[in-house]
Amino acid sequence: MLTYAYSNIEATFALFTQSALGFGPTDNGWLFVVMGFVAAATQAFGTRWLANHVDEPRRVALGLVLLAGGAALLPSASSLVELLGPVTLMAIGFATSTPSLTAWVSRRSPPDRQGELIGLGQSAGALARVAGPGVGGLLFDHVSHGAPFRIAAVVLGGAAALALWARRP
Repeated sequence: MLTYAYSNIEATFALFTQSALGFGPTDNGWLFVVMGFVAAATQAFGTRWLANHVDEPRRVALGLVLLAGGAALLPSASSLVELLGPVTLMAIGFATSTPSLTAWVSRRSPPDRQGELIGLGQSAGALARVAGPGVGGLLFDHVSHGAPFRIAAVVLGGAAALALWARRP
């Protein structure tokens, strides 16, 4: 669900900023650079602290909620300044949820099946990377320019709820 929603966002982000804000490839490139730096800083400084204070399911849920919040807010941005908040939330959310999800799968898997289950997750992620851009593009073209982000926010919110539900022993 995370990979589907994020690939949906990635595939339509530049289309949205071009249509809503008039951004070109260079502008979008700089936004992706900012997102990369924010994500790297989050993983370098925030993820370690969170790992020592918050269990994996809650970290996954936190990351998904932040990512969902950014995705939900993104379609209302009408300037670069208004876009920076959602972009920052999405970068922090993705950087928090992704390593936490992998760690959670690893810890919850029987030792003799860890590789198999992590590989299954990677396979599901590969399928999601196909579905996300395709569905996102259709939503962008046929529903509205904000639809891919709103749908991603709903999917991510549902995934956060599932993460908290699955936290039970």
